[in-house]
Amino acid sequence: MYYSCIEHIEVAMEEVIDESGMPPELTFIDEKLKSSTTCSFCNEQAKYKISG
Repeated sequence: MYYSCIEHIEVAMEEVIDESGMPPELTFIDEKLKSSTTCSFCNEQAKYKISG
């Protein structure tokens, strides 16, 4: 599972596909978690959770 900002969404989706071989599941992050969740690839605020 990865958290992603808008800029790194494609990178996160490719990572999930490479790891699981399955299509990624994309979920918007709840407003409560947005302020405390950062992107897995940078320090920006995450907007999506990507899992496979």
